[in-house]
Amino acid sequence: MRLLLVCLGMVLCWSAQQGTAFAQAQPTPKLFQVGEAIWVEVFFERLLQGQAGIIAIEGEGITAVTATFLGKPVSFYQVEAPSDKSYAVVGVGIEQGSGSYTIDFLVQRVNPQPAVEFSIPIQVAKGDFLQQSVTLVDPKIASLIDRTIEDNEYVLLDELTQATTQVRYWEGSGFGAPTTAELSSPFGAVRFFNETYETRHTGWDYNGGLGDTMNASASGRVVFAANLAIRGNYVLIDHGYGIYSGYAHLSIINVVAGQFIRRGQVIGLAGSTGRSSSPHLHFELRLNEKWIDPIAFINMWVP
Repeated sequence: MRLLLVCLGMVLCWSAQQGTAFAQAQPTPKLFQVGEAIWVEVFFERLLQGQAGIIAIEGEGITAVTATFLGKPVSFYQVEAPSDKSYAVVGVGIEQGSGSYTIDFLVQRVNPQPAVEFSIPIQVAKGDFLQQSVTLVDPKIASLIDRTIEDNEYVLLDELTQATTQVRYWEGSGFGAPTTAELSSPFGAVRFFNETYETRHTGWDYNGGLGDTMNASASGRVVFAANLAIRGNYVLIDHGYGIYSGYAHLSIINVVAGQFIRRGQVIGLAGSTGRSSSPHLHFELRLNEKWIDPIAFINMWVP
């Protein structure tokens, strides 16, 4: 496979050392006070296309929080229960337009305190993505340059990641890199296959050698472990609250659907199955049915 990379200016830079990513310390949040007893913390300045961030809400006497962002419900969780503070992970897809948006809240409180409705502003900024020209020579692999095949695979992945499990499966150690191999092809790249077919890269690639072990990014439950046309041997893990991680092109799968696994557990071995012409690992992440930059995510503070 031949790659011609045209750099449009990446917000996230990477190097050989970034195969191993480490979560950041808790950032200083922007604080929004609603009335006298409700506070919302936003732990980011803005969201780039294809990226995520953390928000939190805290207050005395809160019995329930309902929130929506970009037409989708926002699910809150507690790190230590019972607690007056709840967290949520919010994100935007690759194609989300830049501009000013809001997270809209409805907060129920202990009687006789009335419910409170309010909105918090969120800025979405344009992300910078590469363009890649990819030439596939092997006829078996080139035959997978097919819109119907790819669309059908996306439909299946949409179905598999539609549920928002109301359980925080990941542990205090958060999310980590699935391998120590070097990163190569980045998230969000616009790819032109054989100069005829355009698609988007939904994750990051690692230059893993054939048979290298691939590990779970965080604890969770396996929802899919089988072969797909484009992604080859593929493992999909539900981490709870709308977060899913996927591992593609494996030579061997070491887990089964329904199995609960811990962060760092071997889920398979690197390979070149599916639409791939050399051994590597494709690592991707879904948040609330949107593709999110997995390297930016595992470098992010996630309580």
